[in-house]
Amino acid sequence: MDRFVYRKPLIETGFLTLFEFSMYSNMKFVSSVIINLKSNRMKRIFFVVLMFVAFNLGTVGQTAVPENVKATFQKMFPEAKSIAWSVEDSKTWEAEFKMKCKKMSANFDSDGKWIETETEMKARTLPDNVLNVVKTEFPGYRIDEACLVESPDMKAYEIGIEKKEAGKETELEVLVSADGKILKKDQIQEEDED
Repeated sequence: MDRFVYRKPLIETGFLTLFEFSMYSNMKFVSSVIINLKSNRMKRIFFVVLMFVAFNLGTVGQTAVPENVKATFQKMFPEAKSIAWSVEDSKTWEAEFKMKCKKMSANFDSDGKWIETETEMKARTLPDNVLNVVKTEFPGYRIDEACLVESPDMKAYEIGIEKKEAGKETELEVLVSADGKILKKDQIQEEDED
């Protein structure tokens, strides 16, 4: 049995998605401009300008990672796989990657100086003193996610915890030092459940 089913384009059926309408309108506009141009020279100039604009629109927001940032990253994480770079702000670069079956991210400034690394981990692998602090200070909360945060001057655990009570969900992000001290606590969100 053939699984391929031909479907008419929505433009033929009279129904258009916003994307299809936009593409159809743009093609119609461009073709009407080309037809109305008087000379072949004007048509060629218009085509070149159109291609230049299309090429530049495709590259908007794509910025190359500085070589010194890549070099520092490669020295620190030579076994990294599936690396995806992004710019967090104009001065901070973030690499998300996998290494030794763990999801990680590392941040660098534009000069290539390492800022911090986060390594995802399972809640059960947190040190006992960190788990005890979370259980003692936040009774009724369950650990949703955890990661090891390392920077030049700190090693800590960032732990996402949540609690459902009376139809409301409260989420907190807690930063606990390696020696079991709470360094930071931020409320993420509160939602009403209907």
